[in-house]
Amino acid sequence: MVKAGGKVPPKKKGRRNRKSRSEQSRPFLRATWVWFIRVGVLGLLVITGLFAWTDLKVKVEFSGKRWAVPARIYSRPIELYEGRVGSLDSLQSALSAVGYKRVNSPSRPGTFSVSENQVQINIRPFLYWDGHEPGRLISLTIYDDKIVRLRQNGNLLPLARVEPALIARVFPHHREDRVLVRLSELPEALVGALVSMEDRNFYSHFGLSFRGIGRALLANVKAGSTVQGGSTLTQQLAKNYFLSRKRSLIRKIHEAFIAVVLEVRYDKDEILEAYFNEIFLGQEGARSIHGFGLASYFYFGRPISELNISESALLVGLARGASHYNPRRYPSRAMLRRNVVLDEMVSQGHLTSKEGEEAKKMPLGVLREVPEARTKHPGFVDLVRRQLRRDYHEDDLKSEGLHIFTTLDVGLQNSVAQILSDQLTLLELEKGMQTKSLQGALIVTDSHTGEVLALVGDRVTRRAGFNRALDARRPIGSIVKPFVYYTALRPNGGHNLNTTLLDEPVSIEAKPGEIWTPQ
Repeated sequence: MVKAGGKVPPKKKGRRNRKSRSEQSRPFLRATWVWFIRVGVLGLLVITGLFAWTDLKVKVEFSGKRWAVPARIYSRPIELYEGRVGSLDSLQSALSAVGYKRVNSPSRPGTFSVSENQVQINIRPFLYWDGHEPGRLISLTIYDDKIVRLRQNGNLLPLARVEPALIARVFPHHREDRVLVRLSELPEALVGALVSMEDRNFYSHFGLSFRGIGRALLANVKAGSTVQGGSTLTQQLAKNYFLSRKRSLIRKIHEAFIAVVLEVRYDKDEILEAYFNEIFLGQEGARSIHGFGLASYFYFGRPISELNISESALLVGLARGASHYNPRRYPSRAMLRRNVVLDEMVSQGHLTSKEGEEAKKMPLGVLREVPEARTKHPGFVDLVRRQLRRDYHEDDLKSEGLHIFTTLDVGLQNSVAQILSDQLTLLELEKGMQTKSLQGALIVTDSHTGEVLALVGDRVTRRAGFNRALDARRPIGSIVKPFVYYTALRPNGGHNLNTTLLDEPVSIEAKPGEIWTPQ
């Protein structure tokens, strides 16, 4: 009904249409949410599975035998006691042969001093087959080529041992060499410097540092290339220990998973100790130098506990790139990197400004020549290896880190090797020979114990190959006579000192139809 003069109210249009579109969109939204939930659940299952698989991998590979450590073969230790026969020169030669250095004042382990007939030796601590012996400073007096007094802190000392020389290693198949160290054995300055330089927030993160990742990403974007990494120490350990060097997004994700698992399973000190033993710090041919323990010997010829602040800082600098900062090839580059580490140690409070400046003034101190991985005594080591193969499994020798102590007297070995070479040269001169073509071999044994003290299998002492002392076969001639006499004079040998033997020609049937008549 329409009132006069009134307006017709407009009809409400579209209510039914809007309602129908809403009803149509609900199934779509419901399906979308279901899809998201399914994807989320599937993703959660995948992540859970990856964590479970990674956890198992870490547990199996990391919790058990973490590293294949080569067996180490040692000489006999130098035993010092009152009454020991030996000249002052021979003692100095023996100490030098095991890596001790002569100094004015032996304040550091691995050093000795000589003043007339007085000798002071700062002996390194060492783990022997019969237990651990601590380091000690001893003094001894030699008269008429004999030790007449042996003291420690003024008190009588019945016996002291200088640690044996490392004469050979039995390497794993992958040629990685290590000297394992405990975190407690490392200088505090070294540990602090590494954490400051490589991962300042190591003790506060859970394996990943999103701040570090963001900072590295920003730096890389600005540079237009990869100039900085965002990996924590835990990620670096995961990468070096578990993964290949191939770079990819999948490997980076895998690295992150392993890092988190490591942080869940192990405490910070265990992770840091593993890092110190795993990090790559140098290369010598096919031999890889892993860990700070071996790197200390490789670059300085001393155990890591004996390094000074400057040397420790150099090793820390190598962690960023051992090849790029190689101190033997790029000393200037290595020194700049070392100084950066020293500055960081000062800023973090590990050093005073004065200590940092004094350390910067010091030379790198790196050995000019790379310490040989190959043995200097291949003839004797060949004998040891044959006995080891007889008594041990090959895999145990290459992975269990066995310490094998031998009877080799390094000082005597060096002396008799030189004597053999000199005597062969004299024979060649007497015969007018123009080339060094004569060869020889030599074995020295202890007449009381039968222990092999020295063995030379080649005129060139360090040349491995045919071992004439063990493998040469030749007529022995008159050398056999004492054994013939011994056999004849034994109780059941049929002869005694009163037996008469006629000195006349003799003919013996050596083989059927073959008569031997010695001249």
